Amino acid sequence: MIEGAWAYLTPDSNVTSMQNYILVRGVASGMFAVDTLSPSPALISVSDSNLTLGESALVTVNFTEAVSGFGLEDVDLSQAAGNVSNFQQLSPTSYQMTFSPTQNVWDVSNVISIVNHGYTDIPGNLGTGGSSSNFTIFTLQKDTVPPSPIITLSTSLVTTSGMEITVLFNEPVQNFTLDDIGVVGVPGIFTAFVPENGGREYRVSFVPAIDWEVQDNHFIVYGDGYTDLAGNKGLEGVSGSFTVDSRGPTGVSLPLTDDIISQGEVLTVRLQFSELVTGLDVNDFDTTEAAVELGALIDEGGGIYTAIFMPIADRVQAVNRITIGDGTYGDLAGNLGFGMELPAFFVDTLRPSVALSLSDTVLVAGQSLILTIAFDEPVVGFDNNDIDLRGTPGTLGDLIFDGVSTYYVEFTPSPNITATSNKIEVRGDYIDIAGNAGVNQFTNFFDIDTKSPGLSIGISDAQLSRSESQTLTFTFSEIVSGFSVEDILLDGAAVSLTAFAPVIDGTVFTARYTPPDGILDPVSAFSVAAASYTDLLGNDGLGATSPDFSIDTSLPTIYGTAGNDTLVGGAGNDRLCGVPAAGSMLGKGSVDKLIGGGGADQFVLADQRGVFYNDGSNKSSGSKDYALISDFSRSQGDKIVVGDGIYFFASTSVGKTSGTGLYLDTNGSNAWDSKDELIALVAGASSGPLSVNLDLIHF
Repeated sequence: MIEGAWAYLTPDSNVTSMQNYILVRGVASGMFAVDTLSPSPALISVSDSNLTLGESALVTVNFTEAVSGFGLEDVDLSQAAGNVSNFQQLSPTSYQMTFSPTQNVWDVSNVISIVNHGYTDIPGNLGTGGSSSNFTIFTLQKDTVPPSPIITLSTSLVTTSGMEITVLFNEPVQNFTLDDIGVVGVPGIFTAFVPENGGREYRVSFVPAIDWEVQDNHFIVYGDGYTDLAGNKGLEGVSGSFTVDSRGPTGVSLPLTDDIISQGEVLTVRLQFSELVTGLDVNDFDTTEAAVELGALIDEGGGIYTAIFMPIADRVQAVNRITIGDGTYGDLAGNLGFGMELPAFFVDTLRPSVALSLSDTVLVAGQSLILTIAFDEPVVGFDNNDIDLRGTPGTLGDLIFDGVSTYYVEFTPSPNITATSNKIEVRGDYIDIAGNAGVNQFTNFFDIDTKSPGLSIGISDAQLSRSESQTLTFTFSEIVSGFSVEDILLDGAAVSLTAFAPVIDGTVFTARYTPPDGILDPVSAFSVAAASYTDLLGNDGLGATSPDFSIDTSLPTIYGTAGNDTLVGGAGNDRLCGVPAAGSMLGKGSVDKLIGGGGADQFVLADQRGVFYNDGSNKSSGSKDYALISDFSRSQGDKIVVGDGIYFFASTSVGKTSGTGLYLDTNGSNAWDSKDELIALVAGASSGPLSVNLDLIHF
């Protein structure tokens, strides 16, 4: 710390603080006061605001604090017609004096002021000035002339916006109010009563009642409600005439020519007003609740306008509201017009759309599909001509309508064709109820295959003999399903085949055929019936037949004679025939014993000449001529060869020989009886009971 150091403190202005100290490194100075706030007159009041002849007023000046040096020299009367006297101090902060107005003065603007810096407060701060409220001086000599008004009008044509009335008196008046003003002709309201010029002039606003059209109206100032400053009662006054037109224009909409607005159309509205109007423009139409925009407004003259509205695209709105608000337009007099609402209308600019669905995506022979055409709303003018097959092979049936908005039509593909990626188009030549044009739409793709798979059958050998076999080749036009060895027939009958197998992707199959012994068939053929297989889509296949071929696996035949014979075969396969190889002697009256021996033997009881051992008589069972087969064995493959006719097996005994008799149904009863012809007696048969189906073959 430096000894003897010092500094100046400059206090803030406009501050009053009585207890202050300075703190230096923890050491406080002594207390001191700060007062830099200038004193000012808090109130300068004049005891009378209307001074007349012979009157004076007390002027009181109250300061914000005690002052020093305040005297009459600080009072400014430059804006007040008069002088002051009797100056006295009432308290340290209050002073009073008498103001006397000057004679023969009429002054409505008077104020008494205190001069700036003419005095100080106790600490020495210079004071500030101030002024009293305004007061009036009227010290003219007293008169007996009553005040009179002159009424002027701001306009001679009054509308709803009203007018201003000026009432000018020849001298200042008092107690003049709105109750002293009246109107003759039209009702209305007086407002905004404003006195001016020291009570000599008054401005009044008048608004007429709504919906009036009246000429020759007047305002009246009544003379018994006001006086001049001397107390003389006022005179009555009448204004010039004026016309009132407070009837606002109205409008109506003429009937619409079309109240359903669709795509490409416009809404035309004609408006007729009660009189010529002004200020009407496109901004006065409120379309916030309508699906339209104002495109043009045409003034046709005579209070008639045409408004053209453009509908908003892709909208459906049943309720549309267009309004013109109150006061958005006016008549030529300036009256604001009344609002109105335009007629209701329907907006539909949304084009109808359609959803297409197919009941099937792949069609085969014998199938058809249903095309469902579902519109999102009812349409007009839709028929078969609006459906384009786009080259898809097939035909359409008649449209079926559900009565609302959905149609159904059957599509039948052409036969024997294959076509992929087909589609059907619904053209947008139809319209909805509002008249909006439709849209084009396509179905999903679908495939058609009504072509039946074909087949060719190849054989490896045209002449088959004993111990030979041949390879069958089945070649299809496409991959097939359901083809099996059971579908292959030989001369229309089932046949036993081996090595049946596909060899190329389901389109080529092979099998082997080995004819059994004892067959002599100069013309044979393999076949596959139609519809016994399908392609992968389910189309029935076509039938096919192989080239003809011959089969000769005849066994060596042992023939008998015309009499009774015993024929014995060897260890191999034998064919035993008890009648001669030729001639007409077919065993009538003879009994031949046939012994096959080992192997698969055939016992011949008929050939192309006829059935053997038939005596031709229906009177007996023919037990005197037959073939006695003594060692028939099914397990060895033995067969009995018969001719045309119906045959029965039945237990039979002839003499001492018993066995199973084979009978020819000669009386046509289709059931075995004692009159049927015995042609063979099988004795010692093995492998179970004999069966017509298992043990007989036809020559």
